[in-house]
Amino acid sequence: MQSIATIVEGHWNLGHVVPGAVLQHSPTRTVMVIESDQGAFVVKAYENAWALGLVHPTPSEIDRHLHIFDFLAETHFGHAPSLLPTTTGRRFVQTDDTTVCVLALIEGATPPSIPETWAELGRIAARIGEHDDYPRPYGISVAGTITELTRNAERYPFRTEMIHLVFTLGILMDQPPCLIHGEINTRNAIMGADGRLSILDWDQAGTGPWPLEPGYPLITTFLSEDLVFDSGAASAFYRLWGAGREMTAEHRELVFTAAVLHALRYLEFGDSMRRWTRIQHALAHKDALLAALGPAGT
Repeated sequence: MQSIATIVEGHWNLGHVVPGAVLQHSPTRTVMVIESDQGAFVVKAYENAWALGLVHPTPSEIDRHLHIFDFLAETHFGHAPSLLPTTTGRRFVQTDDTTVCVLALIEGATPPSIPETWAELGRIAARIGEHDDYPRPYGISVAGTITELTRNAERYPFRTEMIHLVFTLGILMDQPPCLIHGEINTRNAIMGADGRLSILDWDQAGTGPWPLEPGYPLITTFLSEDLVFDSGAASAFYRLWGAGREMTAEHRELVFTAAVLHALRYLEFGDSMRRWTRIQHALAHKDALLAALGPAGT
């Protein structure tokens, strides 16, 4: 197996590449800093079968997902890293077992989870959602998620209740589409020395039902597994995300339904019983959570 440094030196205009700090590591993905004669960059290296968090993607699928960086640059978004093309102008390189892409390094730190940060994240989320012309679909489809959750429900003691909830998610498929990141939170953000926030981890970004963006943090982020709701952060996020947007009672219900979808998706990535309890708490305190979205319009 070739080292990441060897792959990068062989396919990008970077000399004397030296591995630096590992930012993330899992059995299927490594994200690390590299140093080179041309400066520091971030390398994302995946097992081919799980590149960009997809399941057995073809090279053309990988290329379509990485197109988001070109789109963001062309629209002068300004809150995402840029993708460094290879010497032949490609977005990534694939060896026998590894898919590699290189991004600009944004110097900074994880921003604090305070209302001011969340307000800016809400503003950025709103900017992302202004685009309804991005040609690639969001990486996590509602229909596919419903199928997967229905199958996964069999493993849980709360199977019947879970399937009932999954049945309510279908309405999301009928909502107008826009560009969504899908997982905007402080862990997927970095604050530069100038205070500018940038959003990281665009692997799944694409066009999908609009409620999926605001729905993501409502339960999975603002409601802790200890069942404490951060109403200050939530209100700050939704105030800026919803600025100039009419939020009817129906819209608020759709955001909550999307929040349930994300929370159900996250059951298998932690203590499933604690996360199910969190979902039940959210359902029981739905009005309190939705209050963070502000008053409903007519």
